[in-house]
Amino acid sequence: MNRNWVRVRLTALVLMIVWAAVPAPAADPASLVPGDTLLYLGWSAQSEPCPLLALAEASVHAPLVTKEIGDGAAAFQKGLAIIEACRRHDGTFVLLGPKLNGDYIVSQLGLVVAAGPAAPALASAFAAWAEVLVDTPDAIGSTSVDGVTLRQAALHPDHRLLWTVHKDHFIAAADEAAVRRLLAVLDGHGPTLAENAEFRAARAQVQPATTGGTVTAYADVAVLVAAFKELAAADTADTDPPADVTGALGLDAFKSAFLHLDRINDQSRMTAFVHVEGARGLAKLYKQAPLADDDLRVVPQDAFWAVVWKLDLAALWQEALRVIEQLKPDVLPTVEGGLAFAAQFLGFSLTDELLPALGDAWALYDAPAHGGFLITGIVAVGQARDPEAVERMVSGLIERLSPLAATKQIRLERKELRDGPHTVHYLLIGGYPIPVAPAWGFVGQRCVVGLFPQTVAVAMRQADPQTRGPSLLDQPDYKAARPLLPEKLTSVGYADARQSHRTWYALKHLALTAVASLSAGTPQAFDLAAVPTYPQELKEVRNTVWGCGADEHGVIYRGFGSSAASLLIGSDPSGLATVALTTSILLPSLSRAREIAKRAVSAANLRGIGQACFIYANEHDGRFPPQLADLLPDGRITEKMLHSPRDDLPDVSYVYIAGQKFESRPTNILAYERLIGDEGTNVLFIDGHVEWMKVEAFRSALRETYERLNRAADLPKEFRD
Repeated sequence: MNRNWVRVRLTALVLMIVWAAVPAPAADPASLVPGDTLLYLGWSAQSEPCPLLALAEASVHAPLVTKEIGDGAAAFQKGLAIIEACRRHDGTFVLLGPKLNGDYIVSQLGLVVAAGPAAPALASAFAAWAEVLVDTPDAIGSTSVDGVTLRQAALHPDHRLLWTVHKDHFIAAADEAAVRRLLAVLDGHGPTLAENAEFRAARAQVQPATTGGTVTAYADVAVLVAAFKELAAADTADTDPPADVTGALGLDAFKSAFLHLDRINDQSRMTAFVHVEGARGLAKLYKQAPLADDDLRVVPQDAFWAVVWKLDLAALWQEALRVIEQLKPDVLPTVEGGLAFAAQFLGFSLTDELLPALGDAWALYDAPAHGGFLITGIVAVGQARDPEAVERMVSGLIERLSPLAATKQIRLERKELRDGPHTVHYLLIGGYPIPVAPAWGFVGQRCVVGLFPQTVAVAMRQADPQTRGPSLLDQPDYKAARPLLPEKLTSVGYADARQSHRTWYALKHLALTAVASLSAGTPQAFDLAAVPTYPQELKEVRNTVWGCGADEHGVIYRGFGSSAASLLIGSDPSGLATVALTTSILLPSLSRAREIAKRAVSAANLRGIGQACFIYANEHDGRFPPQLADLLPDGRITEKMLHSPRDDLPDVSYVYIAGQKFESRPTNILAYERLIGDEGTNVLFIDGHVEWMKVEAFRSALRETYERLNRAADLPKEFRD
């Protein structure tokens, strides 16, 4: 046999073994949904536990909570079980496109989970959840879409849930059309969101990591804006054409928004990209000139936190005037009149004098040297193109306010503090124990403002190139993150997460201990021993650095490190998907729990009314009162008991069938809650028991009551055949 041929076969065999040993890449959740999806939330399988989910599960199983929310507890418990099952697999929660009107938002919601062999178990858990959301077992049924059998639950005559397992994927939606579109994608028909050109371009800008836990959110902003314009036009179809709000605000310049969370260099990363074409309207807030290094040097290296950004207020005001002129030209004279009045009061023009005197670089921060507590150490450092003009306007304003303050026995005293080469101006508000003294000072073309002269004095040393110490540019975490941030930064943020973590840990520890106590002794008890100690948790905390920049493609944001939210959702970034999924899954549960709770209160009202009627009958030869109002004077019932929490109207919520006696037939209706909605109502019977009845059963019982009383003609019109 030819040696080369042997080598080829051996090489092929080795490659096959290696290929078989390498795990197949996870499916892209964006390939599970249609290409014209409007809103998308996709996540990769989450291996780490979510602390927030554990807290919710422990809380909702606690006896005190289950007693408070009654039957709604079961809906929450089963809903949380679904979430736990979904987060273990790649999945996506979407609002499908391409249009958006009427009830479309509800009907086009969809959930797809690549659960594999676990898909049937997930479908069973979903069925158990649906069963506690409906009133009667017959509200659960089956249907078929394109030959695929689905289970369905009628939550409301206009809304239902449908779900099935198809090709090892669990699918749930609120409309047959949505199910049909999701099935088509799984069957390989039609383009997917992963193939959408706008989605792909946005993802390329973000450059997401493809390994580890990830979560992605995407919005087709262009379609959403177009839908908004269409809805606005429909609402004003019978009036004058509406002003082009989207065009004036520049909303039509926004094409899409893409957000991605992952992990890189052993820390969490968040990246967001907004595709913007042009710089008008709201886009001007983001498309600013880039920051210079000197703008960052005003922040000391040891700052607790800092935000530095570029914003040209004068240019922004001109853009605001353009928007007003385009949308409401008749309002311009009012705006100009208001500005003129303000100029008379202030002694200078906000738009013609103050804004041009200010620059476009701003910083807000706090540092240990400020000696502040909570917000008291905050200082603002702004650029001043004309510091003398700014000082002149401030001085003139104080002079104008002093006589006005004197009429209220308030003395405004302007004072100075000398700190080396710097002069700090500050204002004492005399006559009252005001605990702050607004202060300001100028260093070159920087203006520093704070709540105390001492704080401003320290900040001025940092703002002055001659006296400043190490700055944010020297901060190790910022230096490490800078190469990963956008090249041309228009805003920067930093937070010493390790320093603030002590406070957050203490607050979280109190909450976790409370939940552990609340759930003690239950099957889902929260394990307090599993909570890491402060030193253990501190090892995982990373200081936060973020930056935002803009170019011809749009706006890009990148952030690294820990946040307060990570204490609750966990270090796995896809824990955020758990939060979003929890919200979406539990909303029907929450609505259901509220409705059940309101029904319970209303039933209690009727039960109290029934007891009061029996007491009245004992005192009046077995006759019930002529009207419910007769029970009020002696305090047998309260005014509040006559109003159901399900009823928004101010009138009495309960209809009373007068003229009956204690010995009347027990199955006769004595009073009932005014029919609200079309699910059913609470009913009080002669024997004193209260029952929740479906509409048709209630109608039948009400007719029979009037017939037995020989008063069929008195039956309310809405209940007659």
